This record gives sequence, C-alpha cells and structure tokens, in this order.
Amino acid sequence: METNPQTPEHDFQRLAALIARAAEKMHDSKPLPILKTWPEDGYSDGLYLHEGKVWYEICLSGTWTVYDQSGEQHVQALDHNGLARRLERFSSQPDDISSLIATVHSLLGSVQLGFDFDGVLADSTWLKTEAALERWGKRISPETFHWHTIVPTGVLSDEEYRQNQRDVHWNEERSRRMFPVGEMLIYLPQLIAQGHDIRVVTGRDGLSRDLAERWLHDHGIFIPVHGMGSRKSKRPKCEGLALFVDDDWDTFEPLVDAVAHRRVYTQPYNEHLAFPETVATRIGSWREIYNLAQEISAAEHRRWSETIGGEPHER
Repeated sequence: METNPQTPEHDFQRLAALIARAAEKMHDSKPLPILKTWPEDGYSDGLYLHEGKVWYEICLSGTWTVYDQSGEQHVQALDHNGLARRLERFSSQPDDISSLIATVHSLLGSVQLGFDFDGVLADSTWLKTEAALERWGKRISPETFHWHTIVPTGVLSDEEYRQNQRDVHWNEERSRRMFPVGEMLIYLPQLIAQGHDIRVVTGRDGLSRDLAERWLHDHGIFIPVHGMGSRKSKRPKCEGLALFVDDDWDTFEPLVDAVAHRRVYTQPYNEHLAFPETVATRIGSWREIYNLAQEISAAEHRRWSETIGGEPHER
C-alpha cells in the first residue's frame, strides 16, 4: 500500500525515528522497525499507516508487534511502564500522523518550537541598506532598518519599504549573502539533534520562502519552512507550539492563546519598542533561546512522567 499523499513520506520517517528513540529510551532496546504497509492478515498489534491515518493496537500484556516494509513480523517486549503502554493509555488511535508525533515528542521531553526567519535566523538588514542606496540613493543604517522605525518617520513610504523587501527577499544573489543571527548556528543544530519538533514560520512566500529554505540548507539546517505571506497571521502554523520567537511583536497578538511561550528577539531596530508583556516578552540571544527550550522540555517531560507514574528519565 502506498503512503497517502496527504501524509508526506518524510513525516512517516520522522515518526519512525521518534518511535525508535522512544523505545530505546524507555526500554534500553534496539530501534524498532516500523510498519509501512498494511499486513495481509489485517489488524494486529502494532503501528500502521493506512489511508493517510496512523493506526495501532497494543496488547495489554506489554507485547508490541510491528511489521517492517517487507511484512516480516517483529515482536518487541515492553513492560507495562514502557512506551507501548503509555501510547495505549494516552493516544488511542490518533486520526492523523501529527498527533502521534506530538505524543512521542512529549514522552521524550521534546517540544514544538517555531522561529521567524528574518531577524531571528538570518540577518538581511545590511542587504536592505544596500538595496535602498542602490534604488533611491538613501543611506539607512542597518540598526534602524525596520518598518516601525523608518516608515512612521517618513524615511521610506510603506510601498517603498515593501519594494525594498522584494529587492532583498526575492533576490537570489543577495539571499546568499545573509548572515546567521548571533550564535544560531551553534544552538539551533543542538536543538534539532535533541529531537525537538522545529519549524520556521515566516512572512515570506513563493520564491522568497524558497530562498530562505535554500539558505538554511546551505548552512546544514533541514527543517520545515512555512511561508505565510507578508503581513498575514502566522497562527495557522504556530498553534500549539511551546515556543515561538519573532523579531516583530505585532506577530504575537493573534498568538496569545495559541503559543505557550512567546518571545520577541531583541534587535537594535526594535529595542526601543514597548509592548504588553501579556502579548510577548523579550529574549536577547540564541543562548537564551536554547536555555529556555531546555527548561520547557524538562518541565514537559516531568509532567508526562508524573502523569503516567514513575521517575522521570534522564535526557
């Protein structure tokens, strides 16, 4: 049976990797093979991808049966406090793959993290300065190059500002010359390696989104990049995140009841802006982001361990 096109192959592979990590963590076992085809004998204990949905049945005796791609049966014994028991108790037959992925992430102490692209991952302000000088002959400091700083003061009109973004974000040559923000290349790969579910949610779309993704790939970072479009709400791709970081506090007003931890990444062009702490609070470096993610992860793992019973496992 082929994977339903609505359930991308990479999602199922990611789930398989997570299950393998979880099984190893909970039971000190070898990675589990994960089913990719429906077994000929129909329903059986295990994990299945069928008609775009994830299905599994788990024997209460603690034995979890799975099938690999060839249909060969494998039996993995797990005790009642193991992963299978936990999934059986807290996730009975999720109707999509993302909910099961989220469950396994929670069991591992992994959390869902989201980041804006420009101003959080990549710095393109000096390129905007270059583009403004080239198009209008205007010298604008990179430290002040932001809509809230230059449009209300009349340095650029709103349309000129939008044109400047197009001159940079949609320009392949300029996009290659963006700098990483702070110590992003040190800490983001560590968060990825820890198994956190990480995504980029950006106002870019179309070619500009593709160029952002290409820039990340060029720096060895392979995470989903969701392009929402300029000045559109990021809520559809942020809802349920444990943490979202953006350099524009306006982004967070629709996210107050959708994202648990909301942080404005402090940059020279936004440090003078005031906003309600009920909407978001500031964060000043990638080291701080990393430490906050560790705190959130530890709290999530404790919560699940206490709910299920038993001592929390070391990460």
